[in-house]
Amino acid sequence: MPNNNDAMNPITEDDIANYLANTPDFFERHAQLLGTVQLTSPHG
Repeated sequence: MPNNNDAMNPITEDDIANYLANTPDFFERHAQLLGTVQLTSPHG
């Protein structure tokens, strides 16, 4: 029987941030994603 815990516990932004913090080579392996990231300046 499949485990349905993933449906009950969706991935959060904190989960993603923790994954990226603990996987420093992620963007080396997925460099094409950096070209699509749009950051806003906190200084306007």
